[in-house]
Amino acid sequence: MHDRTFLFSAMSFMLDRGIKQFLDLGSGIATMGGPLDVAEYLCREIRVVHVDNDISVIEHGKLRARIGGQANAGFVHANVLDVDLVLWTAIREGILDLREPVGVLAIGLLHLIGPQQAPELVVPRYCAAFAAGSSAAISHLTPGLALSHLDEVGRLLAGSNRCLHPRGELEIKQMFGELTIVEPGLMSLHHRVWTPGKSCRADIRPCAGLLAGVAIKV
Repeated sequence: MHDRTFLFSAMSFMLDRGIKQFLDLGSGIATMGGPLDVAEYLCREIRVVHVDNDISVIEHGKLRARIGGQANAGFVHANVLDVDLVLWTAIREGILDLREPVGVLAIGLLHLIGPQQAPELVVPRYCAAFAAGSSAAISHLTPGLALSHLDEVGRLLAGSNRCLHPRGELEIKQMFGELTIVEPGLMSLHHRVWTPGKSCRADIRPCAGLLAGVAIKV
């Protein structure tokens, strides 16, 4: 729920800045309230490109988009870590225009990537290829996540051969690279809704659960 609320706020913020195309990294099985549904609700001119290395996820997404008549959906079957392949495929198929700003969505993704795979470079590498005015939204688990929530996430990941890698505030901030993080900065989604331009109160520190933030490329 927290991720979905943050996703809506982040995409609304990006749309207000003129971003009309989004890259959903590690999209997973399409569910209600996902990026494409948000795009359909906010502005039908928005295009969402889904990236996942599971072919069943991609085929399910294509079927759902076809049944729903969502012509603004694009799909790339690739590992999000293979930035060159993702971008080459998206350009070749005409589903991403690098001349225009792009909104990068890394929602609940980077804590699935181990340190040996340099998760701090994923978003910066994509944004380096995008036009000025592009933006990125990241949500990430922290060591302060309640045990019950961690158990629930673990059950969802059971059998996927994935491990969780919760990280601290500084490590997550580094995942934005040289992008400029906008107010309210990195904050805990368990405390309140992310609202652009509003600073967090001094007693609300981003120290537990699920941290999230949005940054822009100037």
